[in-house]
Formats: sequence, structure tokens, C-alpha cells
Amino acid sequence: MSSRLRRRAVSASSERFDRLLDAVGIVPAFDSNSRRTSPKLVDIDMAPQLRVARGSIWIPLLMTSILAALLLVALRDEVTDMSYELAEAGALERELLEQKRTLTVEMRRLRDPARLVEQAEILGFRRPERVIDLRSSSTPEVAAGPANAGARP
Repeated sequence: MSSRLRRRAVSASSERFDRLLDAVGIVPAFDSNSRRTSPKLVDIDMAPQLRVARGSIWIPLLMTSILAALLLVALRDEVTDMSYELAEAGALERELLEQKRTLTVEMRRLRDPARLVEQAEILGFRRPERVIDLRSSSTPEVAAGPANAGARP
């Protein structure tokens, strides 16, 4: 590449770089010994910006981990409450099942046919003289008392 073409390429890239610096608002500093040297960036310190950028990652990370820990504590508390409620519900279920068994035994004792006959005699009930079957469609059938005494309507 000839020196003339090289100067033209350097000049074009230098102009683009100057436009970029002007757009960003950075003023290049010139060395007094030469007409133009490579630009030195004035009033810019990159190290604190990088340090702030790296440090700013820790704050959201810390906040997220604290929030996750609080969420876990709340969930653990909810699980504990639910286990107590479940234990109470289990005790209530056992109590109700025992009550159901007791009531079932009492109901069967009260519905015992031998006991019902005994109670009917004590109260003065007697066997019916005739039984009318109400399930028949047109005319009720009348049956004699002693012959039909064992049949249920």
C-alpha cells in the first residue's frame, strides 16, 4: 500500500473517530510536540464506572436472595399450620367415626323385631284382624288376620 493511500485511510478513520468523540461529548487532547497525536481521553475515568457496574449486580442479587429466603420461611410456616389443621381434622374424624358406630349400634338395637314386639305388648297394641294391601292398583285385597299375620305389607 502506498504512503498516499495509507495517509488517506488514516485520515478517513481519524475523521470518523473525531465525529464519534464529538457525538459522545469527549474532547481529545493534543500533544504540543506534534501536529496531531493519538487522542487522549480527557475527564474520563473508566475504573470507577466499572467498579460501580460490578457492585450494582450484588444489590439485586442480595435482594432476590432475601426475598427467596422470606418466601421459604412463609411457605414453611404455612406447611406447619396445615399440618396442625390436618392433625385436628384427623382427631375430629376419629371422634365422628366412633360416634357413628355408637349410633349405628343403638339404631340396630331399637329396630330389633323382638324388642319391637315386646314394646308393642307393653303399650297395649295387638295383632290386626285384617290387613289391607295398599300397593294393589284397583281394589284393595282384604286378608284374614291370622293367616296373613307373618307377611309384611
